[in-house]
Amino acid sequence: MTLALVTGAGGFVGRNLVAALRASGREVVAMVHSPRSQSDLHDAGVQVLVSDILDTDTYAAVAQRADEVYHLASVVAPRDASRAYRVNVGGTRQLAECIAAAESPGRLIYVSSLSASGPCQNDQPRRETDADDPVSIYGKSKLAAEAELLKLADRLPISIVRPPGIFGPWDRNLLAMYESIRWGINAIGISRDYRYSFVHVHDLVEGLVRVSEKGKRVRSAEDRDRDGFYFISDPDPISFVTLGNLIADSLERRKPFHLTVPSTICSGVAFCSDMASRVTGKRVYLNIDKMREARAGSWFCDVSRAENELDFRVAFDLSQRIAQTRQWYAEQGWL
Repeated sequence: MTLALVTGAGGFVGRNLVAALRASGREVVAMVHSPRSQSDLHDAGVQVLVSDILDTDTYAAVAQRADEVYHLASVVAPRDASRAYRVNVGGTRQLAECIAAAESPGRLIYVSSLSASGPCQNDQPRRETDADDPVSIYGKSKLAAEAELLKLADRLPISIVRPPGIFGPWDRNLLAMYESIRWGINAIGISRDYRYSFVHVHDLVEGLVRVSEKGKRVRSAEDRDRDGFYFISDPDPISFVTLGNLIADSLERRKPFHLTVPSTICSGVAFCSDMASRVTGKRVYLNIDKMREARAGSWFCDVSRAENELDFRVAFDLSQRIAQTRQWYAEQGWL
């Protein structure tokens, strides 16, 4: 039986990935940072390992036995660069070195981000072969983590996935937009013309499994073809106006009033969120780092490589996925 280790298994992508891997017949070890994330993972019939990604002694044995390692653990909304680099770069390097020390290293699938690529140039979709130009601390830390993995590419099989905005079951970030649009308002703090790629978490999970089974391995930093890099996304980018209209349709509401929020107000909210996060220690989604990305332009990607090499296709279009997410929120009592 294939043994899969999932880091960051307590996050919403991790929960969905663990469930899919179990359904495929794999033995799964779910690595979580906090004991609070354990309960529903135990219910899924998986072994739960509570560990910090920087504490290799606690997970070395399973990492070196695993056939597949899906590395999701990261700092997504960093309050400062030092923590982002310590976890996203240092943690990734330590995990990869740990796997590489095995007699027969398993495959490492690193979940990076479109943020590592940077925004679109001249309104053209981002491709795997484009030069990278991240604008946020998060994006720069993910790109630096990729660079560390490329140094180890001759010691273990590695593939790198760069998803865009992710939504679906267990995601709370998009929930606020559903709640606002239910009352008829879609607050937009960026240009209405900017377009974005999105991916439903179930489609992303399917893509990750396909990468583990069919994906090429990265070669080196000098490889201009950048084999082993993949964008996994819905193929059709949309604006936040269109997204708001799709959410309204899923709620069986009229199209909302699209309220453009001045950039100064958004920046003020982001600053206050950052300060609150520093005091409480709780993660916030909108912070100064996210505002750097919001101001940078459109963020969408070309998925033709995944389609051609992995035979990847999304199972449902965005309008259907938006409706399915609304239904899941309602079933959980979140909406």
